[in-house]
Amino acid sequence: MGIRARFRQDRSLFRSTARLVTRLLTRWMRERLSIQQDLKRAHPGILLAQQSFGDQIKIHPHFHVLTTAGLFLPDGSFYSVSDFDETELTARLRRSVLFSLVRRNLLLPENAARMMGWPLERSGFNVYAGPVVQGEDRDRLRGLVRYLLRAPLSLKRLDYDEASGQARYRASSGDIKTWPHAIEFLADLAQHIPKARQQTVSYHGWFANATGHLSRKEEQVVEKAPNPRGRWAARVLRVWQVDPELCPRCGKRMQRSRAVLERLELVRLLKALGRFGYPPRPPPRQPEPLEPDIYHDDPAPDECSQIPEHWDETGQLPLDW
Repeated sequence: MGIRARFRQDRSLFRSTARLVTRLLTRWMRERLSIQQDLKRAHPGILLAQQSFGDQIKIHPHFHVLTTAGLFLPDGSFYSVSDFDETELTARLRRSVLFSLVRRNLLLPENAARMMGWPLERSGFNVYAGPVVQGEDRDRLRGLVRYLLRAPLSLKRLDYDEASGQARYRASSGDIKTWPHAIEFLADLAQHIPKARQQTVSYHGWFANATGHLSRKEEQVVEKAPNPRGRWAARVLRVWQVDPELCPRCGKRMQRSRAVLERLELVRLLKALGRFGYPPRPPPRQPEPLEPDIYHDDPAPDECSQIPEHWDETGQLPLDW
C-alpha cells in the first residue's frame, strides 16, 4: 500500500504529520539563529491547514503552512530568519515522514531505504517557500488565508447531466474529469470529508491557543448602573405592557417598602384595596331555543336514500317483503 493510500485509510496520520512538520520547521529556524538566549524557548508562529485533495479531487495529502519569518522569545522579542532553503527542507521532510511511517509499522524499512535513495525532485516530497507577506498588507494575507482554507472543488467548474447522471469537473489546468454516475463522484468527494470533531486547521508555537497571543485584547468592561426596576416588573411590562410600579390613581411611581409574606397581612391589604375574594361569577348562559320541526310526519321518500321502502320503524322487514 502506498503512502497516499495510508493517509486515506488512517486520518490520524494528518495530525501526527502536522506535528512533525511544525517541529521540523522550528528546529530548522533555531539552527539558523546564533543568539545567546535559550533557543529551546524560542518558537515561530505557525498556522497549519491540512488538505487531502488534489486538482481533480484525487487523494493528495499536503499541508499549507503560514509561518512567521523568524522566532519569538518568551519576552516578546523577535529574531527574523531569511532564506528558506527549499531543498534542505524537502530532504528533512522526506526523512522524517519515512522514519515516522517505519516506527508506526506502516512502511517496511527496506522500502524506506529505497525511497531515500530516489532523486529528491522525483521522490514525491516537495517544499515550496513563497514570498514574505508583510503584516500591513491585509489584502494579500486575506487572500492567502482563503487559499489555505479552500474547499476540495469549485461549484463553478462542476457540471451535472440529469438525463445520463454523469458528473464532469474541469480542473484549473483545463483537464476535464468525467464520472459515469454522480454516485461515483460523491464517493471520491466523501474521502476528503474529515471525521467528526477532527480539526483541519491548527495553531502552533507562538500562535498556539494556550499562549493567547492571537486572542483579541480584552476591552474595558463598563459597569452598568443597576436597574432600579426589578426584574419581575420589567418582565410584566414587557409581556403585558403594564407597569406594575405605577399608581393606578395618581400615575406616580410607587416605592416598595417591604415584602408582605404573612397571610393575615396580605388578606388585610387586599381587603383595603377591595381586591379580596374571587370576582363575582356571571350567571350561566341560557340555552338557545330549539328550532320548530318543519318536516311533516310522513315525509316524501328520498330518491337517493338507501333505506328500503318497506322498512318499518321497528327496524324489521315485513314477512311478505
